[in-house]
Amino acid sequence: MTWALTPSQGGWTLTLDGDAAPPAGFVLSWPSDAPAPGRTVIDSEPVTWDGLNLTIPANARRVEILR
Repeated sequence: MTWALTPSQGGWTLTLDGDAAPPAGFVLSWPSDAPAPGRTVIDSEPVTWDGLNLTIPANARRVEILR
C-alpha cells in the first residue's frame, strides 16, 4: 500500500495505490485541532464524515477534501 496526501487547490488530495484491501476499508481521522474538513469526494462520489473520521472503501484510489 502506498499513499500520498498533498495540498491541492482549495484543500488536499489523498491518492492510494497497492493491493491492501481491508474488508471494512480504511479510516482517515482528521486532527481535532485543524479546521473541519469541507466537501469531500471519493473517486468522484460525494461522501460524508462521521465526526472526525472518514471511512474510505478498500478499492478507493482518490480522495479530495476541500476546505
